Amino acid sequence: MNYKLLILTISYSFATLAHACPSIGSYPDINCDGQLKVLAIGDSITYGLKDQKNDGKGGYPLRFQTYYYKKSARINIINYGIPGITCEGLYERLRRQWNLENGGLRDADYAIVACGVNAYFTHRDPDKTVDSARDVARFLRSQGIYVSLANLPSIQRSSQREYVDQVNARLDGVTVRFDKIASSKEYSDGLHPNSKGYDKLFKVVQDAFRNDYRRNAVAFAGLTDLDRDGVYDQFETSRFNTNPALNDTDGDGLGDSRELFKYGSNPLVADTDGDGLTDAQETAHVNSPVDPFALN
Repeated sequence: MNYKLLILTISYSFATLAHACPSIGSYPDINCDGQLKVLAIGDSITYGLKDQKNDGKGGYPLRFQTYYYKKSARINIINYGIPGITCEGLYERLRRQWNLENGGLRDADYAIVACGVNAYFTHRDPDKTVDSARDVARFLRSQGIYVSLANLPSIQRSSQREYVDQVNARLDGVTVRFDKIASSKEYSDGLHPNSKGYDKLFKVVQDAFRNDYRRNAVAFAGLTDLDRDGVYDQFETSRFNTNPALNDTDGDGLGDSRELFKYGSNPLVADTDGDGLTDAQETAHVNSPVDPFALN
């Protein structure tokens, strides 16, 4: 057997997992896949209809992506805004399509749910709209996604304004305040924001991302790190086979988190590359613990 090849293969397999659990920037990666994926769920306002400076589409999700991509290519947003859809339609569509998704929506860590204006054209029942918005949020939470619920913008169409106000009065648990878009100068047609309005929506979403998701997502996901090694206990047992009660499972002097996320070495083997030096000894001498031929 080619033991060098076996050692290098094992080392490589751990290196590919090295992006799994650390925060991305200062934001938790609660599903530990190395990406922070945000879902923008809603109707034409989420889609960004009438966003003049972006060819009539894009809205706050485009601004979110543009801003955060500059900070990390591992923060991404999916615009799941569907013009004309109601909260009831969103709920049914998500339920039908969820298990057909190959990644995509199911990989999300965080979702902003904003729907309800289109029910005015169907049943005009604010209680039914609120119940359906909560159904969407509950469904996403049941999939392990942290959800911020948005209320409706204070639209300028007099015919719909009373209905929107009734929905907002009934919708509790809101952490994204779209009703801050209240000036007629921030709307293009009385319903959809103009580019200035979408700029403001982005600021509202950014505030929720910073203050709601960043502060509360870990507790929502039930993530713990009892040995304080920088690896969530749930993933120590389910993914890495490390000991959640020991911060250095293999006892080589290099903590589990540093092995997994910084060096890509094997936290279960004291000498990952089998060259006679422990992983801690190698890193102390600025050597690679996964390359038996790299010596300084």
